[in-house]
Amino acid sequence: MSGFHVNVHALRDDAKRMADTAAAASKAQEYASGKLVLGDGHQLFATVKKGHSAVVDALTESYKHLSNLLAASAGELVKTADVYQSIDQAHAEQLDSIYPK
Repeated sequence: MSGFHVNVHALRDDAKRMADTAAAASKAQEYASGKLVLGDGHQLFATVKKGHSAVVDALTESYKHLSNLLAASAGELVKTADVYQSIDQAHAEQLDSIYPK
């Protein structure tokens, strides 16, 4: 035996944390695109309006990208846990079949 072991429960826990963080990033994206608006200051905000829009757009896109990456990674961790769990189950069944009943 190689001593290699995968903690399937830890993979699933990490996947849950990633999914939760993806949801938080999605909420941050919604906040950035919906709440970070300049008031109606007319000329007062005219000089910063373009820069402000660029920052809000960059934040929105970054949070969207982060959310997508985390959600996809969480899904892949779950798939990985499923594979290792099925391998462990198949190995256990193989060992059980060796022993007399």
